[in-house]
Amino acid sequence: MSVLAVAAAVVFFICSFVFGVIAARARSGSLMRGSRLGLRKKELRVSDEAWTKGHRAAWPILAMGAAVCLFHGLGVLIAGLLMGTDGVAFLQVLTVSGVFMACALWIVASAAAVSAVSRR
Repeated sequence: MSVLAVAAAVVFFICSFVFGVIAARARSGSLMRGSRLGLRKKELRVSDEAWTKGHRAAWPILAMGAAVCLFHGLGVLIAGLLMGTDGVAFLQVLTVSGVFMACALWIVASAAAVSAVSRR
């Protein structure tokens, strides 16, 4: 198994956990205003209501981010175990696409949160 497979799997599993915790807390409304785990947008930090409303709007996208990271982590782990040195290019593509998707979903979740707050 390559170092890339192990490192990428660990990073994706950590990201999946973080996305999942944020999504669960955002859905339940227990994510404290200004928390380091929350979405860091100025529109959300205006009030407790804006923070809660924005994160409640973003939680499904954050949950999707958790699933994407989990599946990318499993994918690189399985590819690293089963493909050996033949799968290095596949691991690279899977890693880059996973990072891209995680970042894109974070940006979309932030935009959804800001949009929900702006619609008042």
